[in-house]
Amino acid sequence: MQINAKLREKTGKSSKGLRQNRQLPAVIFGKHLTSIPVVVDYETFNKVYSAVGETSLVELLLDGQAAQQILIKDVQTNPVTDKYLHAGFYKVNMAEKITAQIPVELVGQEKNALIKSGEAVMLTLLNEIEVECLPGYLPSHFTIDVSTLTEVGQGVTVGELSYDKEHVQLNAEDEELIVKLDYPEMQQEEEEVTEAEALEKIEATAEKKEDAEENE
Repeated sequence: MQINAKLREKTGKSSKGLRQNRQLPAVIFGKHLTSIPVVVDYETFNKVYSAVGETSLVELLLDGQAAQQILIKDVQTNPVTDKYLHAGFYKVNMAEKITAQIPVELVGQEKNALIKSGEAVMLTLLNEIEVECLPGYLPSHFTIDVSTLTEVGQGVTVGELSYDKEHVQLNAEDEELIVKLDYPEMQQEEEEVTEAEALEKIEATAEKKEDAEENE
């Protein structure tokens, strides 16, 4: 996919005016590269980013120059409206390896008998997996078909993933679980424990802050 960009002469407060005109401020950056502020069409960016995310190469055309291979990175959004505020375009060297967080996509949940019957739930332990490879071999995602899991406790590990093992290195242990079938009540208990632990940490932090204020 392709994005056209223009040099952006002004930065800072002028960015708000750009967004009002359906343009998105962005910056091109990379290894040994001075950052270049640019502007792109908002709708085009939205279309491309929705399709490729941050794990597929995109052609960037800057003011009629030769196409550059980039990865979309560091996208900032408005916390209230979810509208894009700013984007980063990481210029890659096709001859140098890069690291990236590749998302895990699950398919087949609607076909899994245990999930359909309510006897089990799918517990996701890894949402992303870090890889290292040349940009041209970067996978867009890892697909896991969970329809074939037939027992509670059964899961899929990193070592069972299907990918280009000749060109792509995973920075994770083969035995590490990505997903597994779990009992519904067990997942609820785990969530309750997590919430309780979080509350304890918050209370402990508050107490430390109060103690520090009293000692001042």
